[in-house]
Amino acid sequence: MKTAKSDVNSLLSKNCDTLHNILKRQNDLKFLGVYALAYTTKKLEGKKVKIGDIFYIGMSNSLAGVRGRLKQFIGSINGRQTHSAGMRLFRDYLNRVPFEDHVGDKRLWAIALTFKCNVRKADRQATDLRTMGRVTCLEYYLLAHYRAARNCEPELNLR
Repeated sequence: MKTAKSDVNSLLSKNCDTLHNILKRQNDLKFLGVYALAYTTKKLEGKKVKIGDIFYIGMSNSLAGVRGRLKQFIGSINGRQTHSAGMRLFRDYLNRVPFEDHVGDKRLWAIALTFKCNVRKADRQATDLRTMGRVTCLEYYLLAHYRAARNCEPELNLR
């Protein structure tokens, strides 16, 4: 699917920012989309993420958009149980120490590609449903791209 491959390239061409900064700076996160997170000591701000730096790939098709999903992730890495991958990071990598209190050199970096879409069941149209499918497709194409490059899936997606 040509669109999915070009969407993967569009996402991977985005410049990284810290997870907290992307929530402040990227205004389109209110829409649904796909995001990738890196958890590394590397300084990735303003750089393209390398496929090997990706630690987790996720998506949102909900009314809260990518912003809502990333906020759930942040809640979970700080001890609230709202995002399964965030809970795994909190439990398995942070030893149940909230990320906001964690001492270490690793930081969370993020990129996201969003799509404007009406997800309300009462209002959405056929084009909106196709966009929602495109987002789901993009998540799987990005996972496949990662697997083809690394012969595995991102660490946090595996558990």
